[in-house]
Amino acid sequence: MKTLDLVFTRQLDSGISAFAIIRVTSNAQHHDGALVLLKKAVTAWVDTTPEGQQLWDYSGGSLNIGDLANEIEECDSLALAFKKENITVTVVSVNQGELILDINTKKLSYDLVLADIKEEL
Repeated sequence: MKTLDLVFTRQLDSGISAFAIIRVTSNAQHHDGALVLLKKAVTAWVDTTPEGQQLWDYSGGSLNIGDLANEIEECDSLALAFKKENITVTVVSVNQGELILDINTKKLSYDLVLADIKEEL
């Protein structure tokens, strides 16, 4: 198992307006693999649970890390979806403190849609 940090940022002309740091522990050896597993678990959660469908609807069909961050540590059905993908996910920070990136950090768009929903729910 390897632990990787995914950093989601929203960049405006004036600088970073929002960010979230998510820690993913999985069998993925690289950030891209960890992101694939995260998205797979979130997609399954949205497809199969009332909580996931409700958050998908609330997000207007563009569920991003800002929408998901509160659910990560509070929602049992999301925890189960992560477990099914053999990953653990924790929120390190959301819009708090100074954002410092190191060379081993994967920077992603804050507005990246985290569920690959093919049809309308």
